[in-house]
Amino acid sequence: MSFVPNQKLIQRSFDGYKLASKKLSSISKKLCSGVNIVHLKEQFSYQHVRAFSLHNHLFDDPWNQNTVYWCGGDAIMSAEFYPIDASLDVYPVFCLPAKVTSCYQAMNVSLFHLDKSLCLFSNGCGGLSLLDKTVKEGWKWLTDFDLSSLLNASLLLPFLISHAKLRLQDNLLELVTLDLQKGQDEKQSIVVTIHWYCVTFHGPIKSSTTNHTVVLKHTFVSSCMPLYTAIVNQSFFVVSESQLFSAGAHKSDCSSEVEPHYGVGYKRKCEAEDSSDKRSHTSSSGWQWTQSDSDITVTVGLPDDVTKHDISCTIDSNHLVVGFTDGTTYIRDNLHGTIDPDASAWFIEHHRLEISLEKSAPLGNWPVLLANTLQDCESATSLQHEDITDQPKPVVMEDMLEECDLSDEDAMLMVYTANGQLQYKAGLGGRQVLFSTTNPPDDQPPMFCVRHDIDALLWQPLNVQAAEEFPCQHVGSFNALGYVQASKRDKKFITCSNNLSFACMCDCRRNVYVYLQPEERATIALQYVHTLGSENTDILGIQATTNGLLFVLTNEELTVVKVN
Repeated sequence: MSFVPNQKLIQRSFDGYKLASKKLSSISKKLCSGVNIVHLKEQFSYQHVRAFSLHNHLFDDPWNQNTVYWCGGDAIMSAEFYPIDASLDVYPVFCLPAKVTSCYQAMNVSLFHLDKSLCLFSNGCGGLSLLDKTVKEGWKWLTDFDLSSLLNASLLLPFLISHAKLRLQDNLLELVTLDLQKGQDEKQSIVVTIHWYCVTFHGPIKSSTTNHTVVLKHTFVSSCMPLYTAIVNQSFFVVSESQLFSAGAHKSDCSSEVEPHYGVGYKRKCEAEDSSDKRSHTSSSGWQWTQSDSDITVTVGLPDDVTKHDISCTIDSNHLVVGFTDGTTYIRDNLHGTIDPDASAWFIEHHRLEISLEKSAPLGNWPVLLANTLQDCESATSLQHEDITDQPKPVVMEDMLEECDLSDEDAMLMVYTANGQLQYKAGLGGRQVLFSTTNPPDDQPPMFCVRHDIDALLWQPLNVQAAEEFPCQHVGSFNALGYVQASKRDKKFITCSNNLSFACMCDCRRNVYVYLQPEERATIALQYVHTLGSENTDILGIQATTNGLLFVLTNEELTVVKVN
């Protein structure tokens, strides 16, 4: 089973959005010190645009939904909305330390709230600090974390905080950072490095005198900035358009060994050689298929220069067509049984086309895949080359990364254990990842949004130790939002509130669009368009809160739009 949506969370009778006749009320506050923005010294690639130009400079506080933060001038600034009198107060909460001059290419600062009173702060130049935010108008510095010594780096390496997880009962902090560096040659124009750290505190975390130990658990390298990252129960979830290559595991006392689970198309190597629940079949046309009681995986070898745009794949309930857009056909036949097209998908990986089909009837083993073939599963020949269900082996060679490595392929979900081994992998079947939410305050991981047909579906990671088949669940939907966002040519940010009451997106300048959930049994939902007062200032960040507020940040002002 892969990304199979919960049909009860999709409204098939939804007709669309209606522009509301009333305007949303808002309040704005001029900024005295502006917003600290790090611009690129050189333009390297689209990945640099994602890391710098598309960086959201506005940070929410999951434990205080009336407050947002940003970096302005020489301080971390806060804006708090008071709903009683509809006023907005802006004030500094923490004075920034002096800039680190030994950093070659700084990145933008990043904040990550760990709980009601603790916050991580990255200064964008390789420095990482733990702050106590108990006093809202005067945050207190607690400690700095020395990460550069673990990387054997002569200069401090700038990074972004991607995700963090605080385990107070164990005095542990797990942290994931991202950094983007220029490659060594033309084939390796950029290298994205993901570091997974574990910090052990030897005493109360909220004390500035408490010592700590930092361990680098694992390092991954890639050619793309990940679309989503999260630490869930000592496992690392990542959604990326590029394969992650292991740069080596590191000794760690922060976690115990986790027994892995494998999804469709992945299982232990020792089981791949002799398995009674998954059979392999080879056709004379050069494609193979495997099956279990509930699913089928068809694999077709592809030339090196083939991308997803060259593939023509049509999946119907009882018919399958696979080939190239130039007319070349591998498969065109009726299936032996019926499948669920909505639960089936295809993707390209390692120069192979993989098609995942979810059986409807009959369940159990099919004697043949296609209705007009005489191949019998009992006489099928086992594959002589490496089994397609083998778990991919970690790769250490960074020179294998190229700009075009997997840039034309689909995004994929990957789950890694605490020792850095691939635990689960599933392709998104060509579906687009639209955005990820902020960290919720209820100890749940953030959600990521995937376009499914015209809709936008929200997926949330599960506790991997309890997940037998698929480690994510479909938790909510925004009807037709996938289609709507595709029409916004100038959109810059897109997000939603953590309670899924509304979604919003904005253009690069001025216009903000809000989409409400439909009322019960309604087929039409309301859409609002809010226009900012400033015409020539870029939008630098947005945040949607569960209490119906939408914060919009520009270099000149902060605006609060009251949605609910």
